[in-house]
Amino acid sequence: MDELIDPISEKWDVPLLKQVFWEEDVQLIRSVHVHLDMDDIVGWHYDRKGLLSVKYEYKVHRDV
Repeated sequence: MDELIDPISEKWDVPLLKQVFWEEDVQLIRSVHVHLDMDDIVGWHYDRKGLLSVKYEYKVHRDV
């Protein structure tokens, strides 16, 4: 994910996000705080029904 972060501003590289993702997804991605002091990890959370979805992952990351 760090490829999507501008190394100078240490914020999301919005022009790159707009090249790669749909606008509605860009807005969701930009709502996730950038934490450069944390390592990237691969992790999935299941919802209350035990289902896995990208929609739920956006919600989990928005709430962090």
